[in-house]
Amino acid sequence: MASGALFGTAGTAAAFAPVTASPLGIGWVRIAGGALVLTVVTGLLGRRLREIRSAVRRPLLWVAAAGAAGYQVCFFAATRNASVALATLVAVGSAPLFSGFLGRLTLGHRLPRIWYAATAVALVGLVIDSWSGITEAELGPAVGLGVTLAIGSGVSIATYTVAATRLMEDGMGQLPLTAAAYLVGAALLVPVALTQPRAWVGEPSGIAVGVYLAVATMALANLFYLRGLARLRPGPTATLTLMDPVVAGLLGVLVLRERPAGAAYVGFALVLVGLGVQAWASATRGEEALPAVG
Repeated sequence: MASGALFGTAGTAAAFAPVTASPLGIGWVRIAGGALVLTVVTGLLGRRLREIRSAVRRPLLWVAAAGAAGYQVCFFAATRNASVALATLVAVGSAPLFSGFLGRLTLGHRLPRIWYAATAVALVGLVIDSWSGITEAELGPAVGLGVTLAIGSGVSIATYTVAATRLMEDGMGQLPLTAAAYLVGAALLVPVALTQPRAWVGEPSGIAVGVYLAVATMALANLFYLRGLARLRPGPTATLTLMDPVVAGLLGVLVLRERPAGAAYVGFALVLVGLGVQAWASATRGEEALPAVG
């Protein structure tokens, strides 16, 4: 839930970037900066950087990196072809479902009935929260492509989640795993980054936004995320990160002075109920932590 809360601050932070910054450019600075921070932290904590090099040689690490990179491309492209509200609803809402089912198919993780109930309540709340933004947006002929790309975002999140789970089950540490996945993911996105405006990164507001996105919404958020994965299954972990749209919505009200419809607050409440049920169920089930991760 802490990782989801940090993810939820990304949109508000990006709103303070220079007007010349493009969404894809911000996404690349975020993933590349986060990878750099994680690599430095890995070295400062006494872990050998060759652990990162060793991780990069694992084919499954490239699967995780492709998921991390694919999310950046698919999500921001989805927002250009559909409304931000619709793209966010489909991307964020589908991620727990894909994570749960992909974890079941590839890792053999069972999906308890309480997960279905908690996820369903949270997703209903997410739909209510997003509804006004969807209905008020001008949806063009490319909305179908936007929805498809948003689904690709959800699949990308699930791919990263399940691949990272498997790597940790095999004993890979969280720090080298995260650093390696995002270093490779950032490298995969270099051709995309080169097509975007870059001068904004040198402006004071650009530096501040880039540092915050890299440190808080990538490095720290993903360490929390993998810490959760070390103790929970992919489906419940992804469900708990639905804290993301709740925090994003609240920051929109408090910081950006947005005025959502009254129903949006009902949606927020339902998402929190779903998260509370899932958190309680995960705690009482006492899922076994994975060994030797750090």
